[in-house]
Amino acid sequence: MDRKTSTLIKSLLFMALFSTASAVAAQDKIFSEDFGTPSSEKDELIEDHVWNGTNKSLLSWNLLLDGSSLNVRSNNPSDYDGASGDGNLYFKGCASFTIAGIATDGYDNLTLSFGAFGKNKGDVVNMKVDYSLDGSETELLADFSDFGLNTGKKKWTKVPSVSVMSGKSLTLTFTSNLTDLTADGGIRLDDILLSGTKTGSGISDVLSGNSVIMIAGNTIVNKSNSQAASVYSLDGCKVAEVAAGETKVLTVSQGIYVVKSGNRSLKTVVR
Repeated sequence: MDRKTSTLIKSLLFMALFSTASAVAAQDKIFSEDFGTPSSEKDELIEDHVWNGTNKSLLSWNLLLDGSSLNVRSNNPSDYDGASGDGNLYFKGCASFTIAGIATDGYDNLTLSFGAFGKNKGDVVNMKVDYSLDGSETELLADFSDFGLNTGKKKWTKVPSVSVMSGKSLTLTFTSNLTDLTADGGIRLDDILLSGTKTGSGISDVLSGNSVIMIAGNTIVNKSNSQAASVYSLDGCKVAEVAAGETKVLTVSQGIYVVKSGNRSLKTVVR
């Protein structure tokens, strides 16, 4: 690569990164849930929880294995930067929590973030989040193991923003998979936040997001039928390519990278 081409690529990547940062800064909150204040430290069943500001009709939950449970607790409150503290959702065994039909019409560049906590070392990676758009078949958005979470005992981590495909409505399901009910294990969830950029704001025209590209940790999913996605470091070096319809796990150093597909780009942070 000659110097002129290298300089051009660096300039384009800087512009893409700046546009992405601007878009993220201008994102609007679409849905949030911080699990409020439970009535007891450990014993409030989810069906008894009083939801503040969330329409209960959007929420559902299932116990997928006998002996499993879901409750809202106030002990071990979330403590990462920006955490709400207080109430959090506690998964014991195999259980799922679903937020159905979040209205996302009129938004683009959707991102999901939340806090996660494992009672024992490694618990937190035994969880996944699925999504469904506009009533379509449910698909995996990400395994928690993709996020590079701190798996130390009783350690909260704020999950980096995960890109979510756009549609008129979105359903999210968080599922735990702790099959050994004799083990003193559990997974907690807090501060679920779905954000997006309002279409027509002018920002989505520059953008930041390609609705067929999804990123979870260092995993990139390219749902395009025809176009490859390229991954560049901030010094303009191409470090990976994800073919159309494929998923790739980046084996690169920690840092900021830009994923480009066609004339669109998306920033990702590898930790």
